[in-house]
Amino acid sequence: MVFVFNVLPETFHIINQNTIVGVGNFLGILFFLALFIAGLSTTVGNVEVIVDAIEGIV
Repeated sequence: MVFVFNVLPETFHIINQNTIVGVGNFLGILFFLALFIAGLSTTVGNVEVIVDAIEGIV
């Protein structure tokens, strides 16, 4: 987790300084949005297993 929240934002900042202004910000937003969607889909999968187990009991 240290890599994701410490190193990558610094990398996107360096990209922003060395290219057209805003490219690093755009890539950062895109990356963290994809990370959020991956975490959300994993959470939905885990809840689905729990709900299926509860439905089996009831």
